[in-house]
Amino acid sequence: ETVLLRLLRGAGPDGLRGMQPLRLLAPGWLGRPLLAWTRGEILEYLRRNELDYLHDPTNRDLSLDRNYLRHRVLPEIARRWPGYRSSILQSCRWQGAAARSMNVEARRTFEQLARTRGHSGETTLDAADWLALEAEQGFAVIGAWCAAEAIGAPPTRPLSEFRAQCASARPDRQPVLDWPDARLHAWGGHLWLDHKPVVPGGWQCAWPDGNRCRLPVGGSLAWSGVARGEIGRHWHLSNPPRGARLRLHADGPAREVSELMREAGIPPWRRHAYPALSIDGRLCAVGVDWMDARFAERLARSGSRLEWRQRPTALLP
Repeated sequence: ETVLLRLLRGAGPDGLRGMQPLRLLAPGWLGRPLLAWTRGEILEYLRRNELDYLHDPTNRDLSLDRNYLRHRVLPEIARRWPGYRSSILQSCRWQGAAARSMNVEARRTFEQLARTRGHSGETTLDAADWLALEAEQGFAVIGAWCAAEAIGAPPTRPLSEFRAQCASARPDRQPVLDWPDARLHAWGGHLWLDHKPVVPGGWQCAWPDGNRCRLPVGGSLAWSGVARGEIGRHWHLSNPPRGARLRLHADGPAREVSELMREAGIPPWRRHAYPALSIDGRLCAVGVDWMDARFAERLARSGSRLEWRQRPTALLP
């Protein structure tokens, strides 16, 4: 059933080798110790050992593809080709060998296309080089990348559509592929793989009493030095406001925060995760990488410090 379902969905060798008795699943393993047993053998074992069992009523629901194959299609196949099970299992073994060979090549190609980004050490892929691969090889490379990140690979059909969008998109476009495990972006000539974000597009919070403020984006901002009240009364944090500007140098122009982030290589979909610190209504800092010149001078004069502890590595410029 699994092989036929995957065949109908356009799966490659990795999918057509069928269910595996043992495979990685998130931080652990998924084992199927009864995979080699037929239904009849399992029922006979239960009968012989007088073991009770339950029937899952959804197994008779023909609106589900697997059940439709099991109850309608496979009986017809069995009447025409009685030995179809062993034939399909033989094909699975061939596909398994092909998948192992393809995966080795995909890992090798992935390592060739991978680029390490800045201080974060994050991996991206060169988009042009990826598009230059044959489609199936490109899909396998994405699979190798996901395996390296211990997440499930995207389905082939939406990945094919994403590839087509990348090939035809204008430079100002950002094709995105979403699936339950992660999100794939094309931006700045690279492919970016993000685990599912948990931060809302807009967020805000007041800095509580004390010198530490936990952030919904990960980690916390920590203050050390003079009492915060000497700097200002109302400390407020949020995602960077649209059009926000900072004057990084006392004698320089005020620059848009979005421009500063673009120059630092921060992808657009992550910029909202940077904490913008406003004190008494004045924007003083975005993260700890960009500070208003007057605010930075006050920190230096007072021997104070603002730190972003346990910052997600994806938010390093």
